[in-house]
This record gives sequence, structure tokens and C-alpha cells, in this order.
Amino acid sequence: MLSYEGADSPAATLDARFKVTAGLAVGIGILMANDVPQFLSLGVLLVMAITLARVNVGVIWSSIRPIFMFVIVGGALISLTTAGHGWSLGPAHVSRAGLELAGRLSAQLLMLLVVTTLVTYTTPPLSIANALRRLFGFLRYIRVPVEDMTTMLTIAITFVPIMSREVDRYLMARAARGADVRRLGLWSMLGDMMVPLLQANLQRGEELALALDTRLYGYGRRTHRLDAEGVDPASIGLVVAAGIWVALTLVLL
Repeated sequence: MLSYEGADSPAATLDARFKVTAGLAVGIGILMANDVPQFLSLGVLLVMAITLARVNVGVIWSSIRPIFMFVIVGGALISLTTAGHGWSLGPAHVSRAGLELAGRLSAQLLMLLVVTTLVTYTTPPLSIANALRRLFGFLRYIRVPVEDMTTMLTIAITFVPIMSREVDRYLMARAARGADVRRLGLWSMLGDMMVPLLQANLQRGEELALALDTRLYGYGRRTHRLDAEGVDPASIGLVVAAGIWVALTLVLL
């Protein structure tokens, strides 16, 4: 997630605000679904979105593969600890209600991961932060610091690839000097790396704070160059189609 690689996807040209809104609508529908027909309907919607966005299935699989072990272990624990009628095998008792709950929660988690992968794969991280600022900008009238929160999110998103490059640079430098991860141990190398990595990022943060203060950040009304952008019909159609599909799924099925 937060890995923007789908610049050639048709969905990349859509307004980030509407993609985030459509993702939230589908996510709410997934959380409210409670039976098999509703999950199948929402699954069809996700398959259609993946097909229309031309997202490689391997990308979806790589996003959900790391959590499969947690899904299996969590589902087993829920099935074994939930009371109700079911089947007993020695001291273990698997309840029907536990299996249904584990299946529903697992399906919801996996489908939510697919939704977030679709949004982040086809939208630059900074566009997502700007979309959140514009969508929740009304909260500033009740003194919620939306601008500051989205600025912090933007900075955090920007720092992630920088830190990743620094880690790669450190490991390459150690390897060039003959350090073997298998001999020294990965945790030992990570421990040696943490102090200079944190020190470098703290220094970068101080420089960024000084730059913001120099530019009088936080004083006066703030303007953004993207605020004047218009809305294209395709983005509106995305939200309308997703909202209608989710509403009909929850009401009719």
C-alpha cells in the first residue's frame, strides 16, 4: 500500500477526492455486509474495478499475501473460542457461529485490503493527502486542525521513500566493506543502523521545521494550487456507480 505504480492505469486520471470517496463508500459497504450474497455482490464490484483499472492481479496478491497467516491463525482462534453448537474433536470445540464470524471477518479484511490497494496503486500519495485535506476541510470550522494534520501526513509519506533509500544505501555500503548479513545477523545490522538513521531523520526534520517557520507556515489564510481544479464527469460517475451498487447490495440482498 502507498505504492503508486499505476500511472498507466485509466483510474490514474480520475480525481483523487472521488477515488477516496468511492473507496470509503465501498469500505463502509464491506463493513456492513453480513451474509454471503452481499459479499459476492461486493466481490463482483471489486473484480470489475480491478478489470477496469487494469491493475495486475499480482499486485493485489502481493498486498494480501503477508496477512494470510494472521487470517488463518485469527480465524482458528475465533472458531475455537466462540461458544455455540458445532463439532468437537477431543478437547477442541469448533462452533458454527465461530466459523461464520471468522469467515465474515476474514472476508472483510481481505476485501478492505483490495480496496486500499486499488486506491493507493492508482493515486500518488501526495494526491491522497491533498484529497483528504479537501474532503475534510469543513472540520476547520469546528477548530479541527485539518491543514496541520494533512501536512504531517504529507511529510510522513514523503519521508518513507527517503528512509527506504537510506536503508538500502547503508546495507550496500556494509556489503561493499565485506559485511555479511548471514554472519553478523540481520538484527545486529539493523541495530547498528537505527542510531544514524534516526539521527539523520531528526536533523532533516529540524531543517524542515526551520524552513516552515521561515516561510511563515501557520500564519494567515492558506491557499493551494490544486484547489482551483475542476471536476471531471468520469470521477463523479465513479462515486455514483459505487454508491448505487453498495446501496442496492445492502438493501436488496
